[in-house]
Amino acid sequence: MNTYNITYLDWEVFFQTKYPLLVDWIEDYFSNEKIIRDVERDKLKDKWIITYDDTQTTYDYLSENNKEYHEVIVENQVFYVSIRKGQKTINIVSNDYLSHNMNNTIDYFVMRIIRTLIQILVIKDGYTFFHSAFAEINGKGIAVTGDKFAGKSTTLINLLQMFTGIFVSNDKVAIKGNTESRMNVISFPIAAGLRVGTILKKFNGVSLKTNRTDNEEFFSKFNSLSLDEKIINGGIDKCDIKLYLSVKELSQLLNVNFKFESKVDMIINPFYDKKLKHLSINELKGEQRDQFLNSQILDTICNEYLFLEKELLGTPKNNLKLQNSAPVYRLGYNESLESEFRDFIEGKLLNHGC
Repeated sequence: MNTYNITYLDWEVFFQTKYPLLVDWIEDYFSNEKIIRDVERDKLKDKWIITYDDTQTTYDYLSENNKEYHEVIVENQVFYVSIRKGQKTINIVSNDYLSHNMNNTIDYFVMRIIRTLIQILVIKDGYTFFHSAFAEINGKGIAVTGDKFAGKSTTLINLLQMFTGIFVSNDKVAIKGNTESRMNVISFPIAAGLRVGTILKKFNGVSLKTNRTDNEEFFSKFNSLSLDEKIINGGIDKCDIKLYLSVKELSQLLNVNFKFESKVDMIINPFYDKKLKHLSINELKGEQRDQFLNSQILDTICNEYLFLEKELLGTPKNNLKLQNSAPVYRLGYNESLESEFRDFIEGKLLNHGC
């Protein structure tokens, strides 16, 4: 099997596989990573190694590893995973022979194992995962937080369309304090799930129609309605059907660059209210601020991969403490108030600093 080096910021994972297509898929997903093919074995010292092979039978695998394995089922496909912490090795074996039947289930599973391991390394280094979109505007970092339908994606798009900005994250960042007054932020490669209302209002849907089958299928559900009818229809804003775009696709769509590290200067918690006549601004302070920020801490590991967290990390208690220098604003606005939103950002962040 060939060995490939996946470098995510300061964390390295070596991935061994005999399937180049699998590596290409993962390389596309981790679009910021440099995957160096055929790494020399002597460079693997003190690095985590993930292996994937389907040449072992399940019987041989379970006999070899005895009870030191985890059975994981993803889309009706069974994988067995063993972890050797002393050797820093994670072995993955499929239940089926797949050398002539590559599919997205394998790609997805191995990618998630790699991503989960990287997340665990990040948590060990003192980072906390935060539910936030993130953009850097004129060198200032803006986190956009909130629950479902809060308007995170719409606000992120507004920032990147209104100002000269850099896209950092659509939904998830890791945050860590430092000796300075600003918090360090790193982004994770996660697809942007844009809802119907966001797409129709911000992009008119046209520029998203590509040759990808899933995109065409997505838009075919709404071809029977005109754009005006879609926007007027009150249910469109609460429609939970999403089109998922990769980091690369969203950056190209917004015509902006992408970066993976930044610092926090402002935190926005948006809420949409079509009845508002003026921008609603409420700065959260003290206990109210702390409670809100801690409500946005993410349990980052999906249920199928909790065994990795339990074996490698234990059950750490997250408690996000952001320096008070990063103000938190709860902003209410709608489409008619976007100019006031722009004025607020310029006044609070760009012209006068935070």
